Amino acid sequence: MRSQAWILGGFAVCLLASTGCSGSEGTRLSGSADSIPFYRLRFELTTTAESTRITIEQTDDFLTARLMATTGNPERHTLTLKYVTLVQQPGGGGAGVQVDYAVAPGALDHPIQCSFENASPGSSELRVLNLGGNLTETIAEIRHETEGDLGFALDLSLLKGNPPLNGERHAIQAQRMIWAFYYPWYVENRWDTSILLDQPLMGYYGSDETTVTARQIGQAMSAGIDGFISSWWGPGSYTDENLRTLLDVASRANFFAMINFELIAGIDEAGQAIPRSEDEIIQWLRYAMDQYGDHPAYMKVDGKPVVVMWSSDLVADATWAEIHSILDAQGYPLEIIGMYGGQWPDLNRLEVFGGMHIYNILGVVEGPSEVPTALAQTYLSYGRAVRHFPLLMDSPGHKIWTATVQPGYDDHLQGKPTPILDREGGALYRSTFEAALGSSPDWIFVTTWNEWWEHTYVEPSRLYGNQYLEITGEYDAKWE
Repeated sequence: MRSQAWILGGFAVCLLASTGCSGSEGTRLSGSADSIPFYRLRFELTTTAESTRITIEQTDDFLTARLMATTGNPERHTLTLKYVTLVQQPGGGGAGVQVDYAVAPGALDHPIQCSFENASPGSSELRVLNLGGNLTETIAEIRHETEGDLGFALDLSLLKGNPPLNGERHAIQAQRMIWAFYYPWYVENRWDTSILLDQPLMGYYGSDETTVTARQIGQAMSAGIDGFISSWWGPGSYTDENLRTLLDVASRANFFAMINFELIAGIDEAGQAIPRSEDEIIQWLRYAMDQYGDHPAYMKVDGKPVVVMWSSDLVADATWAEIHSILDAQGYPLEIIGMYGGQWPDLNRLEVFGGMHIYNILGVVEGPSEVPTALAQTYLSYGRAVRHFPLLMDSPGHKIWTATVQPGYDDHLQGKPTPILDREGGALYRSTFEAALGSSPDWIFVTTWNEWWEHTYVEPSRLYGNQYLEITGEYDAKWE
């Protein structure tokens, strides 16, 4: 990927000062940009039905999409690269959405197969427009007057006489970084061994021990891992105390760290997760940045500290937008990476997050056999949408695409019904790396370094030795 010597010699300076400096091959810094030709289409969807959906059957030439406006009072709207759904209350009287798509010039060479579905009686209409600079022209109008499905083909060949737009996707400061989720919550001699299938090669350690942290960082760096995403449970917690230790040790080793903000405050009587309040989120983020934001080992992108958010979907997009607005006004600009799940994630989240990640691949697949198909396809399509989202933004910028790799998953000893992801002798880990690399990620997230209770660890163990560090190092070299 890039030499650790280069990290020592120049990377920290770039992160803190946001200045131009040269790096090794394969790493692009702030200010570089890709020029991307595309056509901008607008879908104007209106309906009197309670629910309607447009599905794009062929998405290979669709780069990204962005919700531009709503009309009426829709109860819910969902936007993915594959479909846009509009739902209103019974008797709502009509609602609509405007969605812009960036499509590659290749979309002009063949009809795009689509379907129009009304899930209830009512009338729906789709208008498709080309937004070409100062030119706006209607390409197609499709009406669906009845309940059920209506197939249609979208012919974009008439646009061949129009030159494409040229957009830019600005690169983040440090590309091709490998990060591992890290848990600093272990207390020596207090491990619950009844739910473990394995144990650390170094024995049952305490996360507050500087020698342990230093050893873990050294092991991670030997495999090409650039930083830890450290689980954080707020001010004054055990994880908060150990974060400072992690950052101090990391700075001496030319390693990096950032917070994995644990958003869940508790579980209600129905078993549903309760998120932290808006005020608490703001208070905790201010505290974290006051304490750690200027630390030389804390990760920044374009001068903004990066925070990875756990279960970000528990908080509404409008609330996240307000959190950003308040923090920006108070002098705490952040790059927050949200969390997603499902094979076709909602693109609306990109309005409020600087990037997206998945923590557990079980949010996309149900077993190892689906990794080369479902996971690879999700990474390919969603990664494309995240990377190209700046084409439709109001000002130039970037979004960070992270693809997750995972060696396995098994929490059955905790009595949970979650499916088990068998490690298959390292084959599962390799297949997730293949899926990740195929999506051209900015960063790769490893789930995890040391989550021993869910058996997702790559930290050296009694059963596997250094096997998973060796695989990580192999794909680190392959990525370069």
